[in-house]
Amino acid sequence: MLGNNGYHSLQQDESDEESNSATGMLQVNGMTCQSCVRSIEDKISDEPGVHKIKVSLAEKNAAIEYDPSVTSLEKLRDAIEDMGFEAILPSSRSGPLDVRIGVVGMTCNSCVKSIEGCLMQTDGVLKAQVSLSEGLAFVQYDPSVTSPETLCTVIEDAGFQASVSLLDKGPVTKSKTTILTKEVRLGLKKTDFISSSIIIEENSFGKDVEMAILSVKGSSEVKLNWDDAGCKEGEAIIKWQADLPVSIEEINSSIKALGYTASLKDTPGTIN
Repeated sequence: MLGNNGYHSLQQDESDEESNSATGMLQVNGMTCQSCVRSIEDKISDEPGVHKIKVSLAEKNAAIEYDPSVTSLEKLRDAIEDMGFEAILPSSRSGPLDVRIGVVGMTCNSCVKSIEGCLMQTDGVLKAQVSLSEGLAFVQYDPSVTSPETLCTVIEDAGFQASVSLLDKGPVTKSKTTILTKEVRLGLKKTDFISSSIIIEENSFGKDVEMAILSVKGSSEVKLNWDDAGCKEGEAIIKWQADLPVSIEEINSSIKALGYTASLKDTPGTIN
């Protein structure tokens, strides 16, 4: 029943909303630009029971305030994954994780020691081993304290280039052996379609395509060879985790908004 001028009813509704509110954090992988951020925020804000959502491209996460009597963090994770991104619940990251980070710019063992030292001084890092010959940093870390993106920033602040490839999504049970990869070659072709929500800086097509391919699970390194200065056609040479299938559908989904399509050129072989 309404109170004086309906004020009590409105006050009660607001109080009910506050009492039926929970806030959760999801890690979101696969975002490449602000249009991804806006897309997720627009989609999830329309989900029943969602009060607020704030997505961070830099931190690769989504903070969501929601009504637990209407929805759940698991349902919201599924909704984000239905959009083509990877969403990870905090509870699924309770144990240490291993990550392999590609490092460009090392020239000697002094570089190796410098990077290892910087990583070991980072909160949440349990182990760090850098290979000069492979151009890789193998890091074991506590996901409740740090993240692969933060580790990349640490390496970049030391004066090197870094890109990340997540190897595990569960607790570490034993030390890792060398991960086998296979070489995947894709033909790339520019289409007439570019999403109107995508903002691309001049001469940055190549880097944007590279980052979009790297966001697909299984890829660890990408080299692009363009046939022309306008980046209309070319080839992507990818190092792909050998025990994972190559999904041309996922790759095309990732680069479609940038105005490109990909086709598999040949059958990959396994390499170290």
